Amino acid sequence: MGRLPPERSSRWDYRRRLALALELLGDARLDALISGESDFRDLPDLMPSLAAGSGKVLCHRLRYPTST
Repeated sequence: MGRLPPERSSRWDYRRRLALALELLGDARLDALISGESDFRDLPDLMPSLAAGSGKVLCHRLRYPTST
């Protein structure tokens, strides 16, 4: 949630910024920014190509295992 300039921090405390961020994450328009998706367990093999910065990846989503 970062930090705000002191003149805004009284109106935008951590809780309010977090609530807004979570609300914005629910916006389906953000899906247009996701250019790939992988399982978290594949990250060690995937990371070199992501870090290479080929320019083809804007935001790569990781799927975490669910508890069973």
